[in-house]
Amino acid sequence: MTDQFSLCLTAFKTQLQTLSNPYFPAVTGRAAGWQVSENDLTPMEGGDYFITLRPGVFSNQRQSSFSLNEWHVLATLYMRFSEYDNLWTIYRAFRSAVIQLPETTPIRTNGIWEQTFSAQGEAGFVIDTKRPPPDNYTDLVAQTLDITIKQRVRYR
Repeated sequence: MTDQFSLCLTAFKTQLQTLSNPYFPAVTGRAAGWQVSENDLTPMEGGDYFITLRPGVFSNQRQSSFSLNEWHVLATLYMRFSEYDNLWTIYRAFRSAVIQLPETTPIRTNGIWEQTFSAQGEAGFVIDTKRPPPDNYTDLVAQTLDITIKQRVRYR
């Protein structure tokens, strides 16, 4: 039987990768969109913008001939910075591009009919817990979003 969550996650990754210009460009040896990953170490591999994905909670309501699925994907948005000036303005533009995807590049495959976004907390600086303050700040900011993907799947 097909894993419906995996179908939705793949569609969401593809949707995010449409932001390859300017956020997820190709680099030497890597295709555009490599910065969107389920690997939590990807932000340490260079580049400026990253999104790591992991499964969240879900609900599955079975009806007689179909199921209604509500999948949650936790997407952590990372942005590398070199200066504090305009840091949050630049970050908000990146986040805005992501949360506008249902309007700019909607997903209409695999029974997906709606997406919503909500923050799991405020954006902040990524701290290296292995280093003592004040030298423990990295050059990254991050925020985790909960993306809800609603799907209707017919049974055969």
